[in-house]
Amino acid sequence: MVNARRYQIMEPIGQGSFGSVYRARLLAESGFTKDVAVKILRPEVSGRADLTQRLRDEARLLGLLRHRAILQVDGLVRIEAGWAMVMEYIEGVNLMEATADKRLPLPVALEIIAEVASALHAAWAQPGPDGRPLRLIHRDIKPSNLQLTATGSVKLLDFGVARADFQRESSSNLMLVGSFGYMAPERLDSVDGAEGDIYALGVVLYEMVVGERLGRTSSNIQRHNGLREAALRQVATVLGDPKHEVLPLISSMLAYEAKDRPTARAVELAARKAQRAAPGESLSEWADRIVPYLREGRSASLAMANDLSGMTLSEQSARGDGAADSTFDENRTYPMEDDGEDTDEMSALDLANISTPPPAWSDAAPPQRRTKEALLAFTAVVLAALIMLGAARLGQLVGAQRLATYVPAPVAVALVPPPAVPEEPAPDEGELDAIVEAEGVEPTPPPTTSGTVKAPPPQPPPTPPTAPVTTPQDPPVEPPAKVVAEPPAGHAPTLAADMGMVNVTGDPGVVALVNNKGRYKPGQVPAGRYEVLVSFGGRPEVKAGWAQVGAGQVVIVNCREAFMRCSAAVR
Repeated sequence: MVNARRYQIMEPIGQGSFGSVYRARLLAESGFTKDVAVKILRPEVSGRADLTQRLRDEARLLGLLRHRAILQVDGLVRIEAGWAMVMEYIEGVNLMEATADKRLPLPVALEIIAEVASALHAAWAQPGPDGRPLRLIHRDIKPSNLQLTATGSVKLLDFGVARADFQRESSSNLMLVGSFGYMAPERLDSVDGAEGDIYALGVVLYEMVVGERLGRTSSNIQRHNGLREAALRQVATVLGDPKHEVLPLISSMLAYEAKDRPTARAVELAARKAQRAAPGESLSEWADRIVPYLREGRSASLAMANDLSGMTLSEQSARGDGAADSTFDENRTYPMEDDGEDTDEMSALDLANISTPPPAWSDAAPPQRRTKEALLAFTAVVLAALIMLGAARLGQLVGAQRLATYVPAPVAVALVPPPAVPEEPAPDEGELDAIVEAEGVEPTPPPTTSGTVKAPPPQPPPTPPTAPVTTPQDPPVEPPAKVVAEPPAGHAPTLAADMGMVNVTGDPGVVALVNNKGRYKPGQVPAGRYEVLVSFGGRPEVKAGWAQVGAGQVVIVNCREAFMRCSAAVR
């Protein structure tokens, strides 16, 4: 009799609405061990037939695929904690983390696109159970489903809503799946096809090159084309060339008509050709510098209710989907759980203006993190408290010291005139936009493009000098110059150096801000990037989004319980 394999749970590495993913150590016979990823349905939902069916479907599909950029599955098992899928463990960061506040070098972005397109082509062309091409479509291509390793490998994750030819739904069982900001126009009408994955990949390419979210499109052709043309102007501005060869590729991938988009194989070939012509470091060189830096900047551990870390769980039944008491349903599909990456967290692209893109990752090595960050953060908090106390007591005798706020200078480059955007028609009753708006989604305002910085009002006796405005002379790919301005009296809190302010609005909940420096409550926090954790109504904490807090900035975090996520915007 073969001894049951055991899984020593090491730490949580991901969490969704229905389950959690852990890094675990597989303990098998003869002392064999290896690190694996274990995806476990939470106990309170493991009894739901639809969710266990989804896990079995995902395991079955991944078992059919063989490609370097597709996550490999080891098996579906029943363990003490419930049903679990055992997968290869990928040590790295997802693309959403890598593009949170930086643009990617063009050759790096193109190599990522080529790898993902190659994986999509393999999923479409590989033979299925009957020997015919599998014709598998992913249906949820987005940055958080693309994992990058320090060696430059790319992995396409989460086939939980994928569908193959032998899984086609009947016309009465159509369901909307995926993430709104990456859905092609036809998918808003529940029309599926491989072309929808190409559109989503085009959105990902745009976001890597420009460094900002594109936003949700529309099933209305005029509105969609207005969004696409604005996106192409933004790409041309960033690249500094209105005839760059990447523009036709993005334009075709974002085409309104599905038939006008290229195949995955054509995208791969075009991306590799453009990559060879683009100057700069390769994905392998870039990842070797940046991925370890991003991993170091993560919080030490993912906060998770009912954490299984430290436990050793044994298999309880035969491995593989044959252990399940249900067959593979050819007419099923399941909606994607919320991961905080939908349209209400995205700033929709301004159709009439070109905004200032974020800076690109520098070719130089990333800055070394300080070993005494915790001490410095504590010192900053103490200084903030002393300054606020002194301001309250001295009042007008001394006056509160105001700290400089950094305002990026705008990039006012428009390489082609912006098209007239047609007036938005009233949405159809069944249109997705109306459904989302009816549910209370409040999109983040588009980035400010004004190039005017006003000096503060005169204050007697002396009039403070107006900070000079510096216009950047570098190409658009360099970070814009910054303007130092004094905040007007009565409109900005008094903050210590290297501190920002976080205010929470929206639905009530307990909010925590977490990064590698520690865990903070809303209010004054050290400048940096934070993961937002929220407990709504006393329920377990969930990952609800990210917030970037700059020195002297006031950041508004708006939380929506219905969507289990929060969006952040600078006031």
